[in-house]
Amino acid sequence: MGKSRDIRGELKVDPNVELKDYSGPFKPDLKFTDFSREALAKMYLHTCEYLLLVMEYYQAWVVGKLGMEGMHEMMKAVWGNEEFIKKLMASKKEYMGISGNDIEALAKDFQMDATALPDKLYECTHVMPSKDRLIYTFHRCRGVDVLEQVDEELLRKMCHATCPPAITANALAYNPNIETKILKIPPRTQKMKDDGICCQWEFTYKSK
Repeated sequence: MGKSRDIRGELKVDPNVELKDYSGPFKPDLKFTDFSREALAKMYLHTCEYLLLVMEYYQAWVVGKLGMEGMHEMMKAVWGNEEFIKKLMASKKEYMGISGNDIEALAKDFQMDATALPDKLYECTHVMPSKDRLIYTFHRCRGVDVLEQVDEELLRKMCHATCPPAITANALAYNPNIETKILKIPPRTQKMKDDGICCQWEFTYKSK
């Protein structure tokens, strides 16, 4: 196969070109490496909004055809699918160099997850009190922001249908000996609201 005519993904860096954004003239020989580090970070953050917008429209279509229960079943089937999660994990390993199968590797995976990036929709912290324990906390969540003021029961169903299967499957894909424990999950108590927590997860190794 000859050289690709689409050079956007070429990794060669031109030190004379550093675009802060793409407000300037059209560049027919554009490469992503033409952008500054800040611009590339903004581009990556945008993927979260892009993916969630696509997902929301798919979910709305399924609700219209199959109802809310059908949508919940779809979310559990997709985000709890081990093969699907492993493919996502392999992609992060390939592009970000995340290696290993321990809790630290899982923590890195969560940090780079394109469906829960910071800024407008999510705020997460990833804390490892020890090499054998990870606390993953959502301080802000798109689902909570949208549903908490409208329908707490629907929020409960959404959170319990989608997050535990997906997060547990992600941990098990790294290591079947990693145990996932839900510390906090909506509907939120007043203390959770006061503490600024939407949900919280703990990952440890299973006791032998």
